[in-house]
Amino acid sequence: MIGAMMESRLATSAAAHFVAGLGDFRYIDLDTPMLSADDPFTGGNEQRGGVYDVSGVKSGLGTVRT
Repeated sequence: MIGAMMESRLATSAAAHFVAGLGDFRYIDLDTPMLSADDPFTGGNEQRGGVYDVSGVKSGLGTVRT
């Protein structure tokens, strides 16, 4: 399992890339940015339901400081 509690989009994007690269996780819980009104980053991985997608990231983690 991999999860997040109070991380920004920057940290959860790093975790999503880790999951995509390593694989073999049974449970993935990286929805914290959806619950935060003050996330200082945009971009990174996209979440649609239970799917975390990093294919749109061109370089690095894909996040931008707002």
